Amino acid sequence: MVGAVPTLDAIDRTGLTVSDADMAELLKVDPAEWVEAIAGQEELMQMFGNRMPREVRAEHEDLARRINAAITPPDLIGREGGE
Repeated sequence: MVGAVPTLDAIDRTGLTVSDADMAELLKVDPAEWVEAIAGQEELMQMFGNRMPREVRAEHEDLARRINAAITPPDLIGREGGE
């Protein structure tokens, strides 16, 4: 959805006292939080209007589509209100 998210074992925690539970919380991706972030980004995009580089706008729209796909139940994709 948002890119590569490391596994618990992918990060060297040598010398750190971070439990697996804490690490899982740090690595958690919550789609609902991303929906809020996308809304905030959209406000910023509108503030800049056509001065916002197309590439930045395209990346934002691609991320918004991936977030929407992650939170839309599969049976609603393709229907009105879905992706």
